[in-house]
Amino acid sequence: LKQSRLVTGDAGQPPYREALLAKTLLNHPWLLEDCCEEVAGLPFTSRPLGLLRDRLLELQSEQTPLDTGEIRAQLSKLGLDSIMALVERAITHKSDRFSEPDAPRADVEIGWRHTASLHATQVGWKRALDAATLEFQNDPSEDLLARIEEIKRVMAEGLETEGSGDR
Repeated sequence: LKQSRLVTGDAGQPPYREALLAKTLLNHPWLLEDCCEEVAGLPFTSRPLGLLRDRLLELQSEQTPLDTGEIRAQLSKLGLDSIMALVERAITHKSDRFSEPDAPRADVEIGWRHTASLHATQVGWKRALDAATLEFQNDPSEDLLARIEEIKRVMAEGLETEGSGDR
């Protein structure tokens, strides 16, 4: 599970969910204003996507017009073309229509909330698993082993729900 592309990405590829969130922000920059605190608090594990998110928030705070063309032009001036291209290449599923530029606002809001919530939860559980595993290595106990197994179970259930289309 810890090696799942949904959680970690693979070589050169950011985690899919993080790329989906970044693409949604690029195509719907009004989310930066509507969900500024949520966007700022997203736990990106991919450094490039974290940098992209930070630059988007800086542009929003500088009162840059929140339209896709202007945002992309400003990001390009900052040398982030390769990161924007990485995001576009990473999203290959057409089922995540809410991230597309022509998606209706209501669909974007629903898709964004679901994906951001799921991402924050999964990254939080991954961090909890890493901490419990490290603690277990230093002080193995039945309680810690049970906690590790419980975290793994919850994470697996989350991935099953994500793949089931329950949105």
